[in-house]
Amino acid sequence: MQDHRDATPQALVERICRGEAEALGELFDCLADHNYAIAVSILRNPDDAEEILNDVFARVWTHAERYDPKRGSVAAWVGVMTRSRCLDRLRQLARRGGQLNPEDSNLTYLEDQHALPEQATEQALLARAARGALAGLSEIQRRILRLAYFRDMSQRDIAEMLQLPLGTVKSHCRRGLGRLRQALDDFDPAAR
Repeated sequence: MQDHRDATPQALVERICRGEAEALGELFDCLADHNYAIAVSILRNPDDAEEILNDVFARVWTHAERYDPKRGSVAAWVGVMTRSRCLDRLRQLARRGGQLNPEDSNLTYLEDQHALPEQATEQALLARAARGALAGLSEIQRRILRLAYFRDMSQRDIAEMLQLPLGTVKSHCRRGLGRLRQALDDFDPAAR
């Protein structure tokens, strides 16, 4: 039996295409944290983000043959799917709750127009809160999270680059994400 733990995401997708369920679990372990963070940042709801993440990896399982390495990395492919699913969910929620009365479509449109500056302000406040939360992390947590999420490096690559044990990198990443999540869960734009 081969040891696939060092497999690249592209190799994992190739194994998924062959029906190897274990490869899906390995890919999930590799990409889930980053894509969960994407989903939470868009949806601002951990339960919805988790549901989206499960849906995305179910689609990876059923549509792995659609991955084209010429168009980008596996991480980018999964990230685009995550973002698209989140935007679909937001549109779905807007359709459900956006109009009280179908005949009032013009009124809804005007209300949405007036909400845009509020949304922009809320996003700016959220960005400031995120920068503040990031500044509250230890230097090593900040560095690891930046490498993972802004440079799209795997935890294994980060461990090699920083010459740290993989378990240490995973611990710092998980603790840092937990602290960020906690800081941003407390975010209330009305209180700013």
